[in-house]
Amino acid sequence: MEPLFFVVSIIAHRLLTRRASWHSKLAARYIPKVEQARWAIADVASEQRFTRVLDHFRECGYVVISGVLDDEEVESAMFKLWDYLETASRVTSSSSSSSSSLSRDSPSTWTRDSTPWPATVEGGILPYFSSGQSSAAWYIRSNEKIINIFRRFWGVDRVLTSFDGILVWRKSVKTETGWFHIDQNPTRKHSFSTLQGLVNLVPSSKTSGGNVLIETSHKDFPQHYENNPLYSPRLAELNGEDWLEIVSDDPILKRYKKERKIVQLELGKGDVLLWDSRTVHCSNSSTSKLKEGEVDRIERAAVLVSMIPEGRVSEECRKERRAAVDAGRTGSHWVDKVAVLGAEREEEAALERERHEGMKREGENLGVILSFSEMTEQMRELI
Repeated sequence: MEPLFFVVSIIAHRLLTRRASWHSKLAARYIPKVEQARWAIADVASEQRFTRVLDHFRECGYVVISGVLDDEEVESAMFKLWDYLETASRVTSSSSSSSSSLSRDSPSTWTRDSTPWPATVEGGILPYFSSGQSSAAWYIRSNEKIINIFRRFWGVDRVLTSFDGILVWRKSVKTETGWFHIDQNPTRKHSFSTLQGLVNLVPSSKTSGGNVLIETSHKDFPQHYENNPLYSPRLAELNGEDWLEIVSDDPILKRYKKERKIVQLELGKGDVLLWDSRTVHCSNSSTSKLKEGEVDRIERAAVLVSMIPEGRVSEECRKERRAAVDAGRTGSHWVDKVAVLGAEREEEAALERERHEGMKREGENLGVILSFSEMTEQMRELI
């Protein structure tokens, strides 16, 4: 688990120079809920029906489990998410010349010009300020229904969780669009290795934007990327990393478009979206604009989560994961990859340590960031 803020800092300069070559403007086919193959948590629990869930996942490269969290659980998650956002804003204000911080009850404070909103990357992902160890993220991960979904997919009794971050979109701020990529190295991991996931907290719509996936694209992995001159230079510099952007002029994208494989899914509150790390995906931003005089609103919020069988993680890795918790580190979806603590570029590591200390200090009374000693037994078992 490379710390996500580290991964971002290492590749940021590359992305700035290559952005035009891989950000695609291909439109996605919107699929409302009534037209989706959706499954309920009861389908996951049923031996007979779960076979169909797995069949869909293996064929399409993703699956939606609807209404996993109830309204009360979603409300609790959003409350904790706002605790995190407001605390991160106060920490940012204290280290800058700004004298204001955002408030959940005052949308006028959410704009970048007036208030420090926590820094985001790409599709509105919040990788900083120890988001991966926030009570909001852990509230979702430790939910028994979420854990059981991953247990069922892997066919095991015990799983360990990723230290992924969270994502929040405001209507007033456009996020990145068309950043198609895969999250698995085609030269190192040739077959299915893991599934990624998110728990959706705000209903999405055709205009709000959201996750975009390319159905069946996992079936073109790894053969499409290996020995392909479009990808050879990038694969050579990955050095074991798993994040590979899809070149915008790759002919395969036109094929996917012609076959109507590029889809944006409508998600409801409490829905869980799972996808194969080999599946090409990205997110598209909102197509609606905040009108003059209109009050800003949260258009999207979700917690990223992935889990794998406990047996795939070595004892040494688990010790490093335990240390990562108390260090407030945010990770990727790879549960079994932990970078050596302190191996990042020192300036980035130092900045995130300051943020973590600030989050613990400012959010102490609210329990915004959790240390190992503050966790429930359920949470600890996932580490």
